[in-house]
Amino acid sequence: MVRQFTLVLLTLAAFPSNCVLAREPKALKVYFIGNSVTDTINYNGLAEMATSRDYQHVWGRHMIPGAPLHWIWQHADEGFQQPPFGHFPQALEKYTWDALCLQPFDRHLVGDDGDVAVARNFISTALPKSPNLQVYLYARWPRRARDGTLNYGEAWLRKYTGQWDNTNETQDYFERLVRELRTACPELKNRVLMVPVGHVMHELDLRMKAGDVPGFSGIEQVYRDDIHLDNVGSYIVACTFFATLYREDPANLPTTSYQPLAPETAKAIPPIVWNVVSTHELSGVARQPNPGKPIPPLDAKPPAPVPLVSKAAASTAPRSETRDERYRRLAVGTWQDEYQGKRTMTLRQDGTGTMIVELTGLKATLFAARLRFDMEWSIADGRLKKRTVGGEPSARVQMILKTMGDRVDEPILALTDDQLLLLDKDGETRYDWRRKK
Repeated sequence: MVRQFTLVLLTLAAFPSNCVLAREPKALKVYFIGNSVTDTINYNGLAEMATSRDYQHVWGRHMIPGAPLHWIWQHADEGFQQPPFGHFPQALEKYTWDALCLQPFDRHLVGDDGDVAVARNFISTALPKSPNLQVYLYARWPRRARDGTLNYGEAWLRKYTGQWDNTNETQDYFERLVRELRTACPELKNRVLMVPVGHVMHELDLRMKAGDVPGFSGIEQVYRDDIHLDNVGSYIVACTFFATLYREDPANLPTTSYQPLAPETAKAIPPIVWNVVSTHELSGVARQPNPGKPIPPLDAKPPAPVPLVSKAAASTAPRSETRDERYRRLAVGTWQDEYQGKRTMTLRQDGTGTMIVELTGLKATLFAARLRFDMEWSIADGRLKKRTVGGEPSARVQMILKTMGDRVDEPILALTDDQLLLLDKDGETRYDWRRKK
């Protein structure tokens, strides 16, 4: 998850009332809905890119770590948001937007919790206030294996099967989703488009293997873990979003928010991004489809429009709870253990949390008798992921973070109503947390 900064909001009086990416008055309002994969954009970095081309880029977001779109729809008042717009009900119902970006995650095409139905719910919520809305689907990348290996082309080019086999993070899935959503939302004035990040990464993988990107031999090198990307990956994502939203070549854009980034890397990536975005039929940038990369037709005839799914109906859909959903539900609460002092960890439903560490003796003298760490947390693939974002005493906390790092990724060995058992990255140390409330 990319570190967030403060954005000074630009004057609202100059915003256009339609979604056409016109040169005058050169302004764009975009609302993002997703999880930490959407945060990979680095919103302030993207805004800086837009500003460098004399655009006003104003953004809002509703982000819940590790959450699919269906989860966010059901938890409308939870998670992270950008003032003054707020969570999606307030943002979409009270503000006018030029573009809405939706990030599909860990769901299938159809069903009450499927991406078509839930995306249509968000669109239907936004349209009364934003009748000229341009909707974008964020086509992300496939997961990397935990040992760091990834055959990107093999994973990306598989056909979508409708099974829980990770084919819902493939080129085929995202392109089918765009086409089916176009059919499901005939009321949209503008056809649903796609931000082809996964497609760009596939092309980059091929170019890296060919030696065209200095310092890289494969796209797996920009992964920070099984799904999150490092600063280079974040730069790739931002360049793709800029090229798609503003329909311009992303060459020579500022890279301040994506450092450390070697100059030769920053120079090599934008032309590859633009080659993909400017030729892909579903990006909205290409004048004609790229004959070298045809979009496969759907196997079946276009589906009938998907009816709007109410929150009440969605909440009662007869679908089994996944392991990660069960873990997220059980993890919420307050836990304690006695590792190197008394530790009290509170995990809140909105993806935020705190950890209080109480020390005695020499440790208290060196650090403090009581340390508070503020954090964000998520659960994915059976692992608890935490990122510290601050704490008190501030100087002591920052010293610890510089030494130990601000991120922790621990496999969950057991999680019940009373116990949370985590495994350290050393593969041996276990942290036995017991629920307090």
